[in-house]
Amino acid sequence: MSRRAPTANVSSERACMLCGYVQSLNQFKTTSCPNCSSIFDNYKPNEPLDMKIYDCISPSFEGLICIMKPEKSWCSKWLRFNKYVPGMYAVKINGRLPEEILEDLPHFVPRDGSVQWE
Repeated sequence: MSRRAPTANVSSERACMLCGYVQSLNQFKTTSCPNCSSIFDNYKPNEPLDMKIYDCISPSFEGLICIMKPEKSWCSKWLRFNKYVPGMYAVKINGRLPEEILEDLPHFVPRDGSVQWE
């Protein structure tokens, strides 16, 4: 499956607040997040994907990093992207996930800079 890089106009781009994956709003609405789709499937099971995805993505993010080989990149290991699919990722994401999702992810570390990684 080919992935498209964000264009110069990043106003239509969104970042997944769980993993940081960046793609257009339309791509999130049609294909979800390639890293977090199983979490989205369990969240509000009776709602369509395009409705529940809005709670988990943010248009406000800082820094982009392109990860081509996540398992080999020291940078992806340092940023904890090494278990994700190749693509564009936001370094810092502004926004808060719904409590329903956070309850199911006790070890989640937000990517908004509020928690320092060990």
